Amino acid sequence: MLITTDDIKAARAKYPDAIVMTHPECNEPVKELSDELLSTGQMLKFAARSTAKRFIIATEIGIIHTLKKQNPEAEFFPASDRAICPNMKKITIDKVIGSLENMQYKITVPETIRIEAKQALDRMVEILPEK
Repeated sequence: MLITTDDIKAARAKYPDAIVMTHPECNEPVKELSDELLSTGQMLKFAARSTAKRFIIATEIGIIHTLKKQNPEAEFFPASDRAICPNMKKITIDKVIGSLENMQYKITVPETIRIEAKQALDRMVEILPEK
């Protein structure tokens, strides 16, 4: 999944009024041609808050569905139709359910990371609304 400077230039030529949002994992020349350098979560927030209505997305194209769903009044264009991450496509809801039901794929992390992760998860659970 490589987005090139040619991809960005072609997308800008096709959609000159669009804001280019690029993921930080893209290469430096692509990042230099971007308007905004954002994580996928930051892209979602930026699009929701922006007054712009057209965006070129330089990251895995799967996020475009979510962007369109959350911002139906805006238009989102992939910087490249080749921006597909095969590893992300391996994860399906059925595989997640199966791994949880069967307690497969044990993951071990250093204790310091486990403690910090647990604190973050505990805070998330604390802010959930009561049922």
